[in-house]
Amino acid sequence: MRTFHHNQIFDPSGGFHASSAKRTMTGQSMNIWEMFTRESLQNSWDARDRVSAEDGVTFAVDYDVIEGAELEILRSVILGDDFIGVPALESQIEQGTVPLLTVSDTGTVGLRGPSNATSATTGHTEFTSFVRNIGRSEQKELAGGTYGFGKAVFFIASRVDTVMVYTRTVDENDQAVHRFITMALTDGYQDGSVNHTGRHWWGVEAEATTETGSVTYAEPFTGELADRCATAMGMDRYFSEERPTGTAISVIAPDLADTETSLRNIARSLTRWAWPHMVTTEPDLDPIEFHVNLRGSRIGIPEPQDDPALRSFVQTYERALSMQPSESEEWRESLVYRTTRVFTGRPRKKELGRLSVKTLVAPVDERDTVVGKTIESEIALIRNPRMIVEYWKGPADITGEPYCGVFLADDSADRVFARSEPAAHHEWNHESIQNEKGILEEFWGSDSRNNPVKIFFEHMRLLLKRSVRKNIGRGDDRHFAAATDIARGLGDYLANSVGGVDTRVRTPRRASGGGGRRKSRAGLPGTDVRLVDLRRTEGGQITAIFDIGIDADDDVYPVQLKATPVIRTDGSDVRFEDVEDAGVDFPVFERWEVISGNPQSSASFTDSSLMLTEPASRIRASVIQPADCAITLYVDIVQTDGETEAAQR
Repeated sequence: MRTFHHNQIFDPSGGFHASSAKRTMTGQSMNIWEMFTRESLQNSWDARDRVSAEDGVTFAVDYDVIEGAELEILRSVILGDDFIGVPALESQIEQGTVPLLTVSDTGTVGLRGPSNATSATTGHTEFTSFVRNIGRSEQKELAGGTYGFGKAVFFIASRVDTVMVYTRTVDENDQAVHRFITMALTDGYQDGSVNHTGRHWWGVEAEATTETGSVTYAEPFTGELADRCATAMGMDRYFSEERPTGTAISVIAPDLADTETSLRNIARSLTRWAWPHMVTTEPDLDPIEFHVNLRGSRIGIPEPQDDPALRSFVQTYERALSMQPSESEEWRESLVYRTTRVFTGRPRKKELGRLSVKTLVAPVDERDTVVGKTIESEIALIRNPRMIVEYWKGPADITGEPYCGVFLADDSADRVFARSEPAAHHEWNHESIQNEKGILEEFWGSDSRNNPVKIFFEHMRLLLKRSVRKNIGRGDDRHFAAATDIARGLGDYLANSVGGVDTRVRTPRRASGGGGRRKSRAGLPGTDVRLVDLRRTEGGQITAIFDIGIDADDDVYPVQLKATPVIRTDGSDVRFEDVEDAGVDFPVFERWEVISGNPQSSASFTDSSLMLTEPASRIRASVIQPADCAITLYVDIVQTDGETEAAQR
């Protein structure tokens, strides 16, 4: 069988220049390899097998070099030694080696449906949508993509404008089929008196009859021939009994400046845009197994939880998913998190999605995160494909504190946000849908000129400017921000400019806190905790030293002391369990020092709990104090009968 090269010519009624599809994508503001990663992953996610959420999806990017016998299969079997209109492809093969960058997904449905674009069907048409057509119908279900131009990134990524496609799927009759076809998008050209579109396919010669006459075109290789070509090109490595269907797309001669660096950037890009798929948060979503390989050697994919910025985004994402239903845009707050739902408000109240925000200790520098930008007021915008659309920069908090967060679009608004995206799907632009009457009517349930995406950004800015701290927002916000800066400046002078220890006397608390010296009550011991020293170690750490006095009769012993360091704020004292997931440096108990009645004997203990069997002449506790933070110490006193008294300073 001889391979047929379909070099498309313009129909008398006109046609589509192949280069115009590529210009649609090269005109985007995003880097080509960022678009490549996002588009390929989004295609794979859209194609996941939705029968079960347990089998999972494999998504892999592999770089290989074809030579020798495999190169001969590429030249003679796959391309049939026909390179007319694609001179760069011929030149690459003549060099004796051909690099391939293959994107594979398994556990997906593959490119289903008929292979002939003229076949009218109400069923699946993924094969013709990817291989034959450019653009997409308004009637098609919206998943990740909306334009149908995104596949052009595969051709842009190739120095020779050519890709190979292998899919294990079902045809229009739901019969299993394996298909292999090669495609190119080049500049159009003239061959004598004939104009060519620049679109090419290599496969099996076929003929179809239409209302305008007979047309010769290229059908894909199928069956054993398709499998043999895929094996030679390394395109079948991820299929298995558990994940038997899917698609592999090989970019011939990928335009990589430095191969290893580029693959590492692709791995980072996967984490940057797809981290919601790397964390276990939604049990009804297929898990994705990610791979990036350089000639068989694994390239590490950064873990979101190890990234200083993404760790916080993941935490806000988890809180957004767990939010309870609400009918208002009222913040619900905890120590460092706040959540709310975002509504339109006009012309009628419609939910747009969930917003979750975390206050950061400090901005995260772009050099320390795969996000690629400094994180100080960024919100990750996410819709149903569970990929990051963009890290949108929100307004500054009036306190000057940095923050990050996640907005998760509501299902009812997903189509609106999807249609507002450009071809690269990297932002939401309200101007893109202002004339989309059908989309707007669908969202509002009636005719309306109001733009929900524009309303969304207006509400987001107002919500993020609105502080949730009590008594903030009265008067001029600028005055409050200035007062905050002054307070920070004064705080720098406390404790040798590394934080501070609160020395204010507070009202004693029964059973959970107190302060100052007091006599025993009904046989319980009185306590007194005082800061006596701040010491700087050779390594620059600050250690706070507290004296603990116990005012008690001898017959109350033995008693147990329990030391609990906390962070002191104006509003409350913060315990470790309040911030253990927030990445905040916390004071650490270091040791007890106990000097008995005999001046010659003393002991040090590193456990935060201490049992005293008799009175001691002096008890001290040392606490390691984090920089830029005021601390205090709680000491719980527990008698053997379980009664408790506490002191704090």
